[in-house]
Amino acid sequence: GLGSSISVLTNKSAKYRVLLTAHMDELGLLVKRITPEGFLKFQPIGGWLPQAIIGQRWIVKTHKTEIAGITGIKTVHVMSPKERAEIFDVEGMFIDVGATSAEDARNRLGVRPGDPVYPDSKFKALEGGARLVGKAWDDRVGVAVLIQVMKNLAEIKPPVTVVGAATVQEEIGLRGAQTSGYLAEADIAINLESGVAGDYPSISPDEAQEQIGGGPSIFFHDSSMIPNTRFRDFVVDLAE
Repeated sequence: GLGSSISVLTNKSAKYRVLLTAHMDELGLLVKRITPEGFLKFQPIGGWLPQAIIGQRWIVKTHKTEIAGITGIKTVHVMSPKERAEIFDVEGMFIDVGATSAEDARNRLGVRPGDPVYPDSKFKALEGGARLVGKAWDDRVGVAVLIQVMKNLAEIKPPVTVVGAATVQEEIGLRGAQTSGYLAEADIAINLESGVAGDYPSISPDEAQEQIGGGPSIFFHDSSMIPNTRFRDFVVDLAE
């Protein structure tokens, strides 16, 4: 009921059910209110660093259409030295969508409190073509893998029933995974998620070990999960 997309490859004689999950939601914003001047105040959705929001271009999805916007803060020209040294908080930010007033934002552009806002980030291959830029790799990559795995399994007809779930609301508390887990009633669950890169400046091997081109990785611990060690050994042995 939350909006996750679930597919099932049924094996009627199978004893076990396997759940594969990947989340299809992404970080975003939510319109909180419209100021009298027509600027949008917002609520972050997911784990944003406030300084990563400044200067971003956005798309506001209204009930009428999709409109462009950009994040603003008080101009540096009038900041005190103390203000310039501080990390800006979300409460001081706004989105400019080109409206001249609150009425203009509501009536002409169709903006309403609660409208979703997402980054206006275009896909591009960086020079050389081997590195790609785009939004929501976390976890569109996992969803793409999930779809291909389900297609492959449909051809080989596995000896288990397989449930594939593209889940929602991961970024705000794994909510779609929880409801999909109850629905799947699986014996084993495998989550396909993007990892934390460890091959760029300022990060240490104690923080992340993944490298681009290094192949799949296995998470042994996060804030809500420690894997079964026998299952871990099975996966590692199979990979080797």
